[in-house]
Parts: sequence; C-alpha cells; structure tokens
Amino acid sequence: MPPGSHTMLRCAAMALALLALALAGCGQPKPGHARAPERFVPAPPGEPEPIVWSDLIPDEELAELERQMSLMQYAMQPAADHEESAPAAAQTGSSAVVSELDGLHIRMPGYLLPLDAATRGRASEFLLVPFYGACVHYPPPPPNQVVYVVAEEPVSIGEIWEARWVEGVLETRMVESELADAAYTLYLSRSELYRPGR
Repeated sequence: MPPGSHTMLRCAAMALALLALALAGCGQPKPGHARAPERFVPAPPGEPEPIVWSDLIPDEELAELERQMSLMQYAMQPAADHEESAPAAAQTGSSAVVSELDGLHIRMPGYLLPLDAATRGRASEFLLVPFYGACVHYPPPPPNQVVYVVAEEPVSIGEIWEARWVEGVLETRMVESELADAAYTLYLSRSELYRPGR
C-alpha cells in the first residue's frame, strides 16, 4: 500500500460517513447545558500537533464506519425524495476516545457553534463540529466527533458557516450540552479563519 494510503482511507471513510449522517434528518436538542471545567488549561510553548477528525476515532471503530458508508446511497438522493419521511434523529454513535490525545496541544479545523450568549459577536463556550449545520439543521455527529471548546476569555466567533482553525490543549473529557454531547474538551488558545494548508 502506498505511503499515506491508510490515512487517506481513514479521512475518506470518515468524511463519507459524516456526510451520510448529516443528510439523514434533523437533530433534536438534548436537555442540560455544557458545564465549563473548573480550571483552564493553557497551551504549552511550541507548535501544536495538527490532527484531523478521523484521528479522534479509535482504530477499531474505523471498520464500522466503512460499513456505515452504505448509508450514502440513501443520503445522495435528492432531499425532496426523503426529507419529509425521514424521522428526526437524536445523537447516536460512539463516545470512545483515543487516550493518546489526552493532554496533547493540537490544531484542527471545524465549525464553531456558540453555547453561551454571544455578546457583540463574542462567546467563551462552543461546540466544534466537522461539518456546517451539525447539531442545528442535521443530526449531531457521534460524541467522539464533537469537541466542547472553552475559552478563558470571550473570543470573536465570526460567522457560524465559516470553518475555522482552532488550537489548544485537548482532553478526553465528556461534556453534555443542549445541542450534543462531546467526548473531547479543547481549551482554546487560538482561533482563526480556515485556510487550507495553514
């Protein structure tokens, strides 16, 4: 197998499975609210480790995601063919985490959904999700594909349809919110508009 093929397979499988979940129906809010951690973990000096969404999934679960790709045949139909008949979907899927990521200083892309009341376009609690509309227009991804993000001070959130790079210390810490449960917590040190390769 050529170098990098395994990583490309992981990313492709994850992207297709998440797209299928995204097009399958609309999510329902969950009771409760995100509980901010009692302490904030600042990022250490040095460059963060770049990761992608499939890195948050334990290896043993990737095979199951590949089997779920059969959902794509349904999801690729025009929305009018199934949008009325598709049942509303709550969050499902795995909360299993990759323990090696606990405490790692990371950088990853995604979409930020503010959880606290934004004032002048600023907030301090978010969910980071892999595709636009997750948890609002579409079902939430599995908990291990949702990251609860907390900032020490409110930060500018930009537009929710714009992908962003986020950096900070990642912990394998479960947090519940009204929109979705997150299997990971990120202590935000930096956020910027997404630019491929940056």
